[in-house]
Amino acid sequence: MLLQIFGFLTLAQLLIEGNSNCTEVRDLGYQCSDGVEEKRFYYHTKYKICSPFTYKGCGGNGNNFKSADECKETCSSVNKSNITMELAIKCNGTYSPNIKIDIQKCSPTSEDSCSSGFSCKNDICCPNKDYICSMEWDSGKEYNELKHIGRYAFKKEFGHCVRFSYFRNEGNLNNFLTYKDCMDFCK
Repeated sequence: MLLQIFGFLTLAQLLIEGNSNCTEVRDLGYQCSDGVEEKRFYYHTKYKICSPFTYKGCGGNGNNFKSADECKETCSSVNKSNITMELAIKCNGTYSPNIKIDIQKCSPTSEDSCSSGFSCKNDICCPNKDYICSMEWDSGKEYNELKHIGRYAFKKEFGHCVRFSYFRNEGNLNNFLTYKDCMDFCK
């Protein structure tokens, strides 16, 4: 088990380091005599998508791609944010990469170091099953023409999972890829 976790962490670190250009801020570059303004794409780290911008022709940085496809191919592994990856590893769960959540550090020796609905595991406050499964489903925020996808959320009052439209951006942890994943986690 430890060897699998180590292998996963090593692979994740390589993917993140290999795509460090994707996490640079957008840089329009500057106008110069040799350059031509043109449409390019950059990876938007907050929204986890490739967005167009007008490149000035010279300078800039590595977060500058000639096509949306090149941007997506290069930056696809960045979709696993460090925060949700840390939660997934330390809390023994899986979390959607675009969910906004703050990590709170804790002390396993202090019972009240985590908020209600969370427990201390591996020095971070992890949301417990009841907390996650009692959240109202959240379709997230529509941004830059992201297509919605079907996801599942547990509805405590019904005692089972329901399908909802998710816009692939933000939302909350009551968000599962399949009905089975949802039921297995929340029942």
